[in-house]
Amino acid sequence: MVSKILDIIMMISLMIVVIELALSKESFVMRIMVLMLIGIFLVLDRISRKLR
Repeated sequence: MVSKILDIIMMISLMIVVIELALSKESFVMRIMVLMLIGIFLVLDRISRKLR
């Protein structure tokens, strides 16, 4: 139950970060770096779920 709530909070926060990134005036390199970090975070999250 708690893990489901944490998953929902995590997905909402990631969506907010992506929306802010899309609307920001940051440089192209910064956008790519942030998207790569989000991708790494999601991959590590899936790996940790499989290990549970």
